[in-house]
Amino acid sequence: MGQFQSYFYEIYQTGNLTQAAKNLYLSQPALSISLAKLERRLGVTLFDRSQKPLALTAEGQLYLQEVLKVRNAEADFRHELADLQGQTTGEIRIGSSQYFNSYYLPDVLLAYERQYPRVTVRILERNSELLNRELYAGNVDLIVHCGHVDTRKVTVQPVLVDQVVLAIPKALITLDQAHQLRSFIQGASQPDVIAWLEQLPFISVSPTNNFRERMDLICAALSFRPHVKYEMYQLETAFHLAAHGLGATFVTDQIRQSIANHDLYYFDLELPLAQRTFFALTRKRGYLERPLQNFLTTLMDPPAPTR
Repeated sequence: MGQFQSYFYEIYQTGNLTQAAKNLYLSQPALSISLAKLERRLGVTLFDRSQKPLALTAEGQLYLQEVLKVRNAEADFRHELADLQGQTTGEIRIGSSQYFNSYYLPDVLLAYERQYPRVTVRILERNSELLNRELYAGNVDLIVHCGHVDTRKVTVQPVLVDQVVLAIPKALITLDQAHQLRSFIQGASQPDVIAWLEQLPFISVSPTNNFRERMDLICAALSFRPHVKYEMYQLETAFHLAAHGLGATFVTDQIRQSIANHDLYYFDLELPLAQRTFFALTRKRGYLERPLQNFLTTLMDPPAPTR
């Protein structure tokens, strides 16, 4: 990638000329002059300097796409060259969510490191929206999540299916109500169930977590609107509050198995929405170097849990 393109990309990444100059080991005036030269050469304004952080203009957005093509092509070439030379070393960059990293990634990493000890694995932990951006920009090689995917830009492979369950504190529900709820979930008519479900305090994840959308859809499928008392950012936090009797919540079977708790009733949900699939995503037309291919193979055929 050319010098001006590198400068442009760093300014785009930081949104700040001063920080970009520091990262590039340049003075801020020198970087400003270089940016002005690039804009004169192209005949367009690339950044809206009235905004903080700096925002790309429409022309800047177009130029960014061309820069990303060059950047990704150079990365693909380096990877192909390493494979041609038979290198078994290198670095791969994996992006995934806090949930996946906590419950599934450790066993995958252990197996991969045992088999390929000379490959360095870098882990980026973000939500699904930010992970998509990092992949499109070429900042990571592979991401794993269960959020929305633009299949025009990426290659998608299913990795695993996670089961969503309803957890209700035993202190908030009678044994008879628990039986009625199980019957209701299985399709039986239970007129009283919806009424007391809507009176039950619920602990939800915040709308910034894509699990919230799934929870809302499950509640709609069960024909009730939850009374959300608390909103938490992480699923595990919602689980621990529920375990202390503060409200019902939706969690995953993986959490149920990993964190023993005898103060909750768990209800399996007979709904397609209760199954969320995690996908491995790589850039379309991006070259998968051998270390990344091996990681994907390990991910698709994970070892038995060590717990």
